[in-house]
Amino acid sequence: MVVWIFAGGGYAEAEFNKLLQLHLNCFFIRKLPIGIKPAARWTPNAPSVLYAGYTGNSLALEIRKQLSQDLSNGERCDAIVILDDTDADDPTSRQNLL
Repeated sequence: MVVWIFAGGGYAEAEFNKLLQLHLNCFFIRKLPIGIKPAARWTPNAPSVLYAGYTGNSLALEIRKQLSQDLSNGERCDAIVILDDTDADDPTSRQNLL
């Protein structure tokens, strides 16, 4: 099973696919975030992680763009996981947005 992951730009979201990979028998492909984010200050020896910084509206727009591009290129998956920290936002409105 191939699972695409679209995630916001926090440290937890950027690394969540590693946790999923450890516990689920699927092939996870991180579609977002992209870019490089330095390791957290409290873990100076940790490697940098991929990062984009998208959340809320910007994440929804980036997901649409990435999906359109990938599907146009003939890529396919069996499932999609979207991770976004709602912070103080209403979770229902964020769910509807995504």
